[in-house]
Amino acid sequence: MTATAPNSTPVLSKSVPPRSLTPDAEALGSCSSLPFDAGEGSSDTGITPSSTTGVSSASTTAKTSSSVPDTEYPKLPLHEFVWGEKLVRNTLPQAAIPPWLDPLHVDVDDPKKLPLCWYGVEFLPGLVFKYAERVGLAAYLKFTCAHMKEGDLDPFETWIRFTDWFEKKSGLKVDLIDVWGHEIPIMTVFSNHEIPRITDQMWRNACDLLDDMEFPDEFQLEWYLDRRLAY
Repeated sequence: MTATAPNSTPVLSKSVPPRSLTPDAEALGSCSSLPFDAGEGSSDTGITPSSTTGVSSASTTAKTSSSVPDTEYPKLPLHEFVWGEKLVRNTLPQAAIPPWLDPLHVDVDDPKKLPLCWYGVEFLPGLVFKYAERVGLAAYLKFTCAHMKEGDLDPFETWIRFTDWFEKKSGLKVDLIDVWGHEIPIMTVFSNHEIPRITDQMWRNACDLLDDMEFPDEFQLEWYLDRRLAY
C-alpha cells in the first residue's frame, strides 16, 4: 500500500460556508458547492511537509484543477491510516471532503481502501415524515401496536417507501448511519466510496430534497466518519 512520508500528515481542507452566507445560495438551493472536487486530480495535494518541524501545514497558495481546466495533476499517494490515530475523526465533520479521503484525488485502485465516510445531515423525523405524507408516500397502521393505534402513521413502512422512491428518482440510497460526531444516526445520501459515480445532478437532487423537506439553514449536509472506524 502506498503511503505518505512518515512525517507528512494530511491537512484539513476548508469547509464551504452555509447557504445563507453565499451570494448565489438562492440559485443553488440548499448547498453552495459540490462536496468534492469533480476534477481529475488536483494541484492542491492537501499535504505540505514543513522543512523545519516535520509537521505538515495547510497550503494557502495552491490552485485547484478547476482554475486550470486543461492541466492534469498527479494524484495523492494513499495515506497510511492508523487504527486509533483519530486523524479522520478529528478532521470531520466538514462540508467538503478533504482530497486525501476522495477517491478522485487519491492514487487508489479501489475506493474502499479509504476510510468510509458518509455525506449526510442530522435526521429530523418530523420533517421527513411530514414530507412523505405530503408527497403521498405515507403508510398507516391497520392495527393497534404498542403505543401506536390503527390509523397512525407507520414510520417503518413509510421510511421504506420514501427511500425506495428517492432512490428510483435520484439514484441515491438514503439511509440512517451511525457516525462520529452524532449520538444518533444521521440521514445519509452517499459515501466517499461512491464519489466516482456521483454526478452534479445527483448531488443537487440531495440538496433539493432538504429544501423540499424545509430543513432549516443551520442543518447542512456534511461529511462524517463511519462510527465503526477508529481512524
